[in-house]
Amino acid sequence: MIEPIFPTSPPDSAASSSGAPGEPRHSAGTAFLRHLRWLAAIILSATVFIWVGAHTVASPNVDGTVALAWGPAVSLAAEAAMLGALILTFVLSSLIIWPDTPHAGLFTACIGLAALAVRWGGVHRLLVHHYSDMPAMFHALALQCLYWIIFVLLGEICCRFLYRRLGRSRHWPGLLGLPWPPPWESSGWQTPAYPSAAIALCGLKPAANNPIVSGLRRLADHIAGLLLTGLAAALVLAILLKSQDPGQVLFACFIAFAAGGFVAGMAVPLAADWSIWLAVPATALVGYWIAASGMAAFPGQVPLLHGSPVYLARGLPVYYVSAGWAGAMTGFYTALRVHYRHRFDQFFPMPEKDHCGWRNAN
Repeated sequence: MIEPIFPTSPPDSAASSSGAPGEPRHSAGTAFLRHLRWLAAIILSATVFIWVGAHTVASPNVDGTVALAWGPAVSLAAEAAMLGALILTFVLSSLIIWPDTPHAGLFTACIGLAALAVRWGGVHRLLVHHYSDMPAMFHALALQCLYWIIFVLLGEICCRFLYRRLGRSRHWPGLLGLPWPPPWESSGWQTPAYPSAAIALCGLKPAANNPIVSGLRRLADHIAGLLLTGLAAALVLAILLKSQDPGQVLFACFIAFAAGGFVAGMAVPLAADWSIWLAVPATALVGYWIAASGMAAFPGQVPLLHGSPVYLARGLPVYYVSAGWAGAMTGFYTALRVHYRHRFDQFFPMPEKDHCGWRNAN
């Protein structure tokens, strides 16, 4: 259960000249500069990840396909280097595009990580090299997902830390096209909350209850958010993930987890953002375990088996984390916008149309 924490009478001063209270204003020049800074952050992130990957994990053309199977989990030094690259790209990207949405730095870092994924290549080499022992190869990929889970959690921790240090005064909801401060808030300016859930800006909170019951409900929301994201993404991947081509895998993962993040954010608005993020490597892990136990050996190809989700094994974990995590953030923020707009319409409903199609304010 959730209950409102904002008063129901909007202040008169919140109305703008356009007729929409608190409606943000944008210009073509500021939008162009914002996109230019995003592009610079993506290029910088890609450069850092490619450089770190080249010096910690050998290319398949140099060291066969064993290193590709494990990715950054080849050694502790490689893992530490990739985690350090995540922190570096996130901080630099956040500074370049500041002030922007709290997860903008993580988003651009994920897009930069996709460049390293393309450089490493697809899963075809692994399937050819490990033709005689396919289960062992897929088990290795499943274990590598545990590293990427740490990667995702560390990224979220860094995001929250940097937001508290740099972003508490940012007006980032306006960059999403959301009126801010909320026009129904009568106490004046309010610092936007960190978007830890899809209703972060709606002025809603869990209803007061027994602490144990509330904790169990929050845990259930987080688990439901993770499961809904993974299930929705798996269904979309069944439609889009038709080949092992890197471009196809990146596109499919982005769209699938954007849909999954949106479904989870709309259906379970109190689910934590990190539970939606974790669904990305968790979905890949489940796909690898299923492929290891029930997939026949086909030279260089993951077969299309009706009724079996082995198609999830057509992408490497780095493809899931880079494109899938970026897609999950896109879906999450889309759900956040929808919840906010729904809340906005509750306070400022549009007048009904008459028989001629004109709005009737009376």
